[in-house]
Amino acid sequence: MEKNRNVGFLISTIAFCLVAVVALPLRTYQFLTNIKADETGFFIDPTSPLIYVLYGVIGAGVVISLAAALLYKKELGYDRIAQKRPVQGIIAFLTAVSILYNAAVDLNTILTYSPETSDMTKVSIYVLIAQSVFAVLAAIYFVVFGISMLSGATNASEYKIISVAPVVWFMLRLVFRFTIAISYIKVSDIILDLLMLAFMLIFFMAFAQLNSKVESKGLDWKLVGFGLPAAVLALLCFVPRFLMFVLGRKELIYSGSSADYCDLATALFVMSIIFTRIGWIGGNADDREEALAQAQAQEQAESEEVNG
Repeated sequence: MEKNRNVGFLISTIAFCLVAVVALPLRTYQFLTNIKADETGFFIDPTSPLIYVLYGVIGAGVVISLAAALLYKKELGYDRIAQKRPVQGIIAFLTAVSILYNAAVDLNTILTYSPETSDMTKVSIYVLIAQSVFAVLAAIYFVVFGISMLSGATNASEYKIISVAPVVWFMLRLVFRFTIAISYIKVSDIILDLLMLAFMLIFFMAFAQLNSKVESKGLDWKLVGFGLPAAVLALLCFVPRFLMFVLGRKELIYSGSSADYCDLATALFVMSIIFTRIGWIGGNADDREEALAQAQAQEQAESEEVNG
């Protein structure tokens, strides 16, 4: 089996790279050529073949990533060992800042809400209030996680309860999309948003369980299988919209789906977890930790025997 180690990770990574290379330019081109310039996000031609090509590429990438991670799940393991990880700590801090910024934007939306000029309902506002609260809690989690990564004294596994905050935050962001009175088919951004949020939710649920050791047996593969699609979808939700903003084409972006910096930050966080703590270490996390504990116990016994 050693020769097959990490094959699932390699296949999933290749799928991730191919989807990013093909879908990002395609989505940007779609913005410039097939989106109405009236901030509705509607397609000019909803039957354009490029729409099906884009979703086909994304769908194929998701299926390949999930299948490869699941088939080779015994060779995928999450590294829970406490050590200094400065890059991951910095990314965690940036994620916290971006989430707080997103919460501030949501708060402004709540304070300026008018039913006559908005697609949102009163239910949308209630969900947005809850979303803002959990955004703050999620930011706190990323801060304490970042501190743990910089110090190396702990792997942040002790923060079991607050580690669920990012999961609830993503869930509320997902629910919020369903409370808006819009067409989910005609608005080009919404389907990508929904897919991204769903995959992020599953990734962070598995991450919270694995990092906190709460019913985490056999969940390692989910970080790769759901994490890589979540990351590429987050990039698809952020990069093309940000480019439209930079190019002065804000009218092409649906007013309810702006370029959220938290999407970029969480994509970077997900990739930092996958590419530094899963990819090349091999083996299930629980099995690997058990083997490490046995080796340490044997080493201690041999040391006591020599000293005795």
